[in-house]
Amino acid sequence: MRIAGINQVIQSVCNIAGPALAGLFITMMKMTNILLLDVAGAAFACLSLCFVFIPDPSHEERNSELHLWREAKEAIMEVRNQYGLSWLFLLSILATFVIMPVSVLFPLMTLNHFAGNAFQVSLVEVSWGGGPRSSLRSRSARRLARSSRITMRSTFRSTCGSPTSYTSRS
Repeated sequence: MRIAGINQVIQSVCNIAGPALAGLFITMMKMTNILLLDVAGAAFACLSLCFVFIPDPSHEERNSELHLWREAKEAIMEVRNQYGLSWLFLLSILATFVIMPVSVLFPLMTLNHFAGNAFQVSLVEVSWGGGPRSSLRSRSARRLARSSRITMRSTFRSTCGSPTSYTSRS
């Protein structure tokens, strides 16, 4: 749970700060220098792996047969057994299917249709990335988030038992 929260925070920061930095770099630098920044970031990511310990799986784990289809079937049955979870997955897939093509077209619409510049493209992208984060500020959204946390906790407890190291934050 903690790692998933940290991952979500990193993703939110990237969604908000990434377009702003890109707009700043495009207006201030040549494209070759921006691409060099990308190469430097990739090199830093690759070099950071040198300092991370990656455990070697035991001989049994390495030679064990993968039961991909059995585990996928088990996961599908678990989603079907939890009330509302299949609807949540279906609606999430449909929303992603409808919203993602529109979000990809935002920069193109800003530049071509509205005759915008790089700053306006980055402003639109920052607004798009910060939208879900800012919606949690309203009172009804906080209530909804609290009730969904309670639902997720009860689902977790019913499937995995009561965790010993879980702390409530509501």
